[in-house]
Amino acid sequence: MKDEGCGNIGRNLLGNMGYVESYMRGEINIDDFVTHTMKIDDINHALELMHEGKSIRSVLTF
Repeated sequence: MKDEGCGNIGRNLLGNMGYVESYMRGEINIDDFVTHTMKIDDINHALELMHEGKSIRSVLTF
């Protein structure tokens, strides 16, 4: 699986592998891996949490 920059895998690649569809059908659980959800304005706080070891994966919303 090729990384598309910044450690993220693009939706096109995941879609081609069936992961997005499997998630949408409830066949795989990804939600438990998200430790924080915050607005894009809080990106610095998300990075601080990651560096402190208090966050596994933060989702930023626009």
